[in-house]
Amino acid sequence: MKRPAIIGLTLFAGVVALGMAVALSTNPPPEALPFPSSTITSNEVEESTTALLGQPLRQDDVQILAAPLVAGEEFFGEPRTCAHVQYANVGSDPSPLNLFNWKLQTPDGVILTATLGGTDNELPTGEVAAGGNAEGDVCFKTEVSDTGHVLTYEPLSFTSDKLTWNQS
Repeated sequence: MKRPAIIGLTLFAGVVALGMAVALSTNPPPEALPFPSSTITSNEVEESTTALLGQPLRQDDVQILAAPLVAGEEFFGEPRTCAHVQYANVGSDPSPLNLFNWKLQTPDGVILTATLGGTDNELPTGEVAAGGNAEGDVCFKTEVSDTGHVLTYEPLSFTSDKLTWNQS
């Protein structure tokens, strides 16, 4: 009985490994996207906690750029407002990366937490390695408007200030 089980597990592992090899050869992992050096460099970003959307801010050794808000794809019939965000870790330690560190205050004063849906390019969750870059979209369950929104990045750390981008 033990021998057929071992042979079966070996065959299964071989099939899985072959499937992964085929998938990787036909769909190679995406190359790391170059961080737009014309947008953020370690020498250009001043220590500040507030900017307009489209301008970079720095928190400790991480530079973050939040693009202007756009209408996202509807998600189950509900509107989404999204911003593309980019991180550049210019420090020597990894930095956390989390969709739920983002909030959006609407023109009516309602503060929303980032939600799923609205984009195929959601901000991943994990860490940005030292010297690394990450980017993705953060979306909120609301209609986009031309003025009055305030986008905020609030890290889970108690030692860092929140960063705020105002809509013009």
